[in-house]
Amino acid sequence: MLPRWTSFVVPVCVFGLLVALILPAVRQARETARRTQARNNFKQWGLAVQNYADVYRVLPLGASVDADGVAHHGWPTRLIPFLAATPLYNMIDMNRPWDSPVNEPFMRESLWCEHSPFITAPLVSPEGYPLIHHAANPNVMHRNHCVTFDDMTAGTSETFLIGEAGGDFLPWGYPFNWRRLGDAINNSPAGYGLPGRAVTYVVMADGSVESLSPEIDPRLLKILSSAPPVATAEQADLPPRPEKFRSTGATWERPGVGSYRADVRIHPETQEILISIHADKGSNPDDPPTPGNIQSVVVTQYPKCTSLSVPIPLNRSLATVLSRLPDLAHLESQRVDDVEDVSSILKTWTKLTSLRFHGISDANFERLQRELPAVRILRDRS
Repeated sequence: MLPRWTSFVVPVCVFGLLVALILPAVRQARETARRTQARNNFKQWGLAVQNYADVYRVLPLGASVDADGVAHHGWPTRLIPFLAATPLYNMIDMNRPWDSPVNEPFMRESLWCEHSPFITAPLVSPEGYPLIHHAANPNVMHRNHCVTFDDMTAGTSETFLIGEAGGDFLPWGYPFNWRRLGDAINNSPAGYGLPGRAVTYVVMADGSVESLSPEIDPRLLKILSSAPPVATAEQADLPPRPEKFRSTGATWERPGVGSYRADVRIHPETQEILISIHADKGSNPDDPPTPGNIQSVVVTQYPKCTSLSVPIPLNRSLATVLSRLPDLAHLESQRVDDVEDVSSILKTWTKLTSLRFHGISDANFERLQRELPAVRILRDRS
């Protein structure tokens, strides 16, 4: 007769074996789903540009700037009617700046394809504007000038329209959202492609979605970036970023947080610290960072953090940990748990100005609004 302990050990071993076999398949399925969604987002951008050109005979302006030098709207706003979001577009005054009082509320609405499925945070700016994880080719979309498909003498299949930004994300309503392709992929937040990703997607003018590898020959990137038409320096010029969105020139650090990664921006002048924690290549989506991980990295190494995005729910444990960040003004999180305890802790955060949640219930959302009337509380229903 077998020892009695074998009746427990054998099932445990079988269960462990099943987990070891199933988890890689689950992760692969999730990765495949993200890639499919990313490609579909770019297909929609490409289709929107083509439909815009069918109606107006030109591609959308990259940015409209009036005679006084005031920027009004960029290419994402002009494409809204072709993304099945006509009601939102009809509420925007195209003759006034994007962040004017009449337009500002509508610029806080999320489009459905501006985010990358590979990025869990940041999804909004500290001011509550939804960020876009894509950027345009300045040769085809730039300030106060429109191009046509006929201008693309290298062919529409050789001219890229929009690609995955590597970082330094801007609100989708901010007019100046384009960047040069450069001579490398996945190597800078100011370029294209997220660090650690195996591919970077771009949509071409013919509507096809192409994937660029970090190992791509720089000569091919040069051909892509210089495909006609070529914008003038004045047309493609980017003004200094508004202070509230500026990250260019900031110190860029990427410490690990458990199996995840933190993108840290430290402003060179104000020393403002913005941190977003997200999954990276090799991260286990089923093993997100814990409040302890966040304490050991964020609280210990960056105690002056002013803006933080985390890919986990805000509960009592996390709120207690983050109470040790006296300058924290903006927090972006998943749903909120332990809402009564959390709201009591948040009332002690003297610098808190805004909260953003993804997946928060109506009841908890309304509860926090009542408990924290001085704090702007936003949510992403998607």
